[in-house]
Amino acid sequence: MAVLKYVNKTNPIFINIEVESAEAKKRMLLRGAHSGNTRGDDFEEAIDKRLSEYDRSVVPVIEFLRTHTEFTYVEVDGMGTIEDIHKDI
Repeated sequence: MAVLKYVNKTNPIFINIEVESAEAKKRMLLRGAHSGNTRGDDFEEAIDKRLSEYDRSVVPVIEFLRTHTEFTYVEVDGMGTIEDIHKDI
């Protein structure tokens, strides 16, 4: 890949923390309840739009990275606790 050669990187590692859409939505809706810092678009309709955009734009990139040998692709189960996910990474 030309961009990797340009920045003098070989075999970069990509970590994908995989979370089910329903869980991601639940976490986004709850994030402000714990921190008091909600994003302006942390409401159901906006979250649905963001998740659709993720499926449309990011999932194809993940599939590309998963199948090309010039990358090290690591998938981590993001459905566990923060501690478990951190340990898996």
